[in-house]
Amino acid sequence: MKQLGCTNSQMAVLAGVKDGNQWRKYTGSNPSRTMSATTLFYLAAQLSLSPDEFDRVLDEMRNLGADIETEELNPR
Repeated sequence: MKQLGCTNSQMAVLAGVKDGNQWRKYTGSNPSRTMSATTLFYLAAQLSLSPDEFDRVLDEMRNLGADIETEELNPR
């Protein structure tokens, strides 16, 4: 989060979670929630893939029946 210079809300978008409050559950200390592999994968994909590659993955997910809406945020 600090390396990217993102807010909690922006990190929520990157991780595909509901909002900044949900993101804080992963980074808080009361104790913090363990992030699922799915959420971590989504976050890593956003940070690792080009926008076209990421869109291609989302399109394939939609072809498999997923109902996915994304917000535009490019921290790179």
